[in-house]
Amino acid sequence: MWNIQKGNIPPFFTSDTQGLTDWNQYLAEKKRNLRRHILQTEQYELCCYCEGLLNINSQDFHLEHIVPRNLDPNLVFNYNNILVSCDGKHFNELSDTSISSCGHRKDGYYDNTLFLNPVLVTNIENHFKYNNDTGQIKPSDLDKIKATYTILL
Repeated sequence: MWNIQKGNIPPFFTSDTQGLTDWNQYLAEKKRNLRRHILQTEQYELCCYCEGLLNINSQDFHLEHIVPRNLDPNLVFNYNNILVSCDGKHFNELSDTSISSCGHRKDGYYDNTLFLNPVLVTNIENHFKYNNDTGQIKPSDLDKIKATYTILL
């Protein structure tokens, strides 16, 4: 996980979401444009959590609300609350889609006091230790409780 610097709100996002009150009202084509913009300009085509490389032309990723939509309706269209996450397929290419990781796992379990937000925590990479051979991520000694929570979520 690394710190993601959110850029300016793209004008198309502001105009596309003006007057919307529900995420489901936001058209799929417009969401694709937003995913592409975030991936290319802010995330270097990497998943916001596992840093797996995302193929811009695939459908193996989704718009991720850091604070889940159901927990804070005021953040649903807040650009700084939206990143792009993989669908967990980087960990095991042979696994079926019922195994979820990255963004899908935290729906309903999010705790703002424990989750390490990649937009807000500037030294987030220091909270984790990585095994380059296995890809395993473990908490560092910096804040084991928060790092463990973030990994398990």
